[in-house]
Amino acid sequence: ATDYDFSDPGATLTAPASFTLRNDGAELHELIIVRRNDGVTTSWEELLALPEDEAFAQVQFVGQTMAEPGQTATTTLTATEPGEYLMVCFIPQGTTVMPSIDPAASGPPEGLGDGPPHFTLGMLREFTIAQ
Repeated sequence: ATDYDFSDPGATLTAPASFTLRNDGAELHELIIVRRNDGVTTSWEELLALPEDEAFAQVQFVGQTMAEPGQTATTTLTATEPGEYLMVCFIPQGTTVMPSIDPAASGPPEGLGDGPPHFTLGMLREFTIAQ
């Protein structure tokens, strides 16, 4: 990953397809992979605009991992089923370190940027796992 872009994995891959997040950007990035449920025709753009619970009813969560600038995530994500997938980063612009999560805090986590989510800046990629 670089700031607001994932390397292109290719339009069609074969299963299993494994992904490791290497962050070559200046901000914190995450790699979330979801698979559109069979029979769902809602576009990725429409799914991303839905409330979270409605969107997640139409996709299968594959996994999530994060990496700070200059680091490689320790978790590898693997897509094993044929179908249509999306890789996406929801981290807010301006986040450069892993936010500190204090359960007693009343506001957002410390260190969280206040810009738009990275996917709105172009940090998303569609791909297909062939049968």
